[in-house]
Amino acid sequence: LLVSVNQDQTCNAYWNGESINFFVEGAGCANTARLGDVVYHEYGHGVHQNAIIPGVGAMSVSLSEGVSDYLAAPIVHDSGTARGFFLGSDEPLRELDPVDWEWSWPEDIGEVHDEGRIIGGSYWDLRSQLSNKYGAVAGVALTDRLWFQAIRRATDIPSAYFETLIADDDDGDLTN
Repeated sequence: LLVSVNQDQTCNAYWNGESINFFVEGAGCANTARLGDVVYHEYGHGVHQNAIIPGVGAMSVSLSEGVSDYLAAPIVHDSGTARGFFLGSDEPLRELDPVDWEWSWPEDIGEVHDEGRIIGGSYWDLRSQLSNKYGAVAGVALTDRLWFQAIRRATDIPSAYFETLIADDDDGDLTN
C-alpha cells in the first residue's frame, strides 16, 4: 500500500483508490499522518473498496465515510474520531456516540462525513450492545464480522442495515 505523507495541503487526508495520503500541519490542523485514527479511517476506505462483492455491493461515499470511522473507533477505543485534529483541542473531528443524541436516517442526511455518522454510530452502538450481551471479546468479534459482511454487499447506508441483519441471520427469522 502506497502511503504519501506531508503533502502540501492542510486539514485533510484521503484515499484515492490506490493509496492513502496525508497533509502537513497548518491552518489550525495537525499533520494528519500523525493521528492514528485518521490513518485507520483512510485505510478503511481501502478495506471497503476491496471488500465489495462485484455486482452485489457498491461504493457509496457516505457509507464509506461511516464504515471507515467505525473501523478506526474500536482500534483506538474511542467513539470520537480524530481527537487532536484541531491543534490545541481534544475535541473529536466527528463523534459516533454523542451524549443524549443518536444520528438517524433520514433526519441527518446531508454532507457525506456527517451522513456517515449514521452508520458509524449504529455500528458503535451495536458493538456496545453485543459486548454487554456476549462479553467484550465475543461482542466485538461479532460486530466486526457483521460490519465486514455488510460492507461487502451494501450499496448505501439504508441497505447496510438490512445486510447486517442478513449477515446475522442463522434461522431465516430476522426478528430474532
